[in-house]
Amino acid sequence: MKLFRDAHPGSLHRALFIIVVVVVVAMPAMSAWAAANPGECSKNPANRELDFWLGNWTVTYPSATSSAMSAVSLDLDRCLVVENWNGGKGHSGKNVLAYSGDDKSWHGIFADNEGRVHVFEGRVTSGVAEFHGASVGPDGGTVLNRIKVIRETPDKVEQLGAVYRQRRKLEDGVPGGIFTKKVVGPNCLSGVVAMHRMVGCCVAGFLCMHHFLAIFETFVMYTSLL
Repeated sequence: MKLFRDAHPGSLHRALFIIVVVVVVAMPAMSAWAAANPGECSKNPANRELDFWLGNWTVTYPSATSSAMSAVSLDLDRCLVVENWNGGKGHSGKNVLAYSGDDKSWHGIFADNEGRVHVFEGRVTSGVAEFHGASVGPDGGTVLNRIKVIRETPDKVEQLGAVYRQRRKLEDGVPGGIFTKKVVGPNCLSGVVAMHRMVGCCVAGFLCMHHFLAIFETFVMYTSLL
């Protein structure tokens, strides 16, 4: 306590101001560090079981148009697998899947722009995803929809579907198709992701430097008045 009582008031003010500057300048760095450290979904192998489906794909099936495509990406700190698909002829949709550690299962909702909504749950093991969910059929009866997504190669995924009623298969291949990964250029997707991250880091660095210079200018003005 005696040390602080004997100190010159101006010295205490300068010390306090320097501490504030250090804390404020360090905050962006701390935020960047937190963003660089992934959450639980990135660390948990079960959440990563559908990563083989990630990418931009062309889709082929008997009634598909040449413009049928699918884009599968991650969202919500890599906890959600999101598929945006376009079957051509104005038909498109979005499918969202996520792994739940509570029941060790995957859960998802599939919806399209024609008002169809299906809820699924299932398992993913060794490059094979199997989902099932009940819905109402055209005649008002309950049907069971089953979908299987199979990793054939790193650049090829097959999707199979079937509709059942009272354990009797009514229809095959609903929905379905062969997913072939689009190749725009070598490591195109990785390059885009890396570029996005680099631009984000540059912007964050610029803002941090601008913030620091403003604080430093204020500090110089303040010390000149003491």
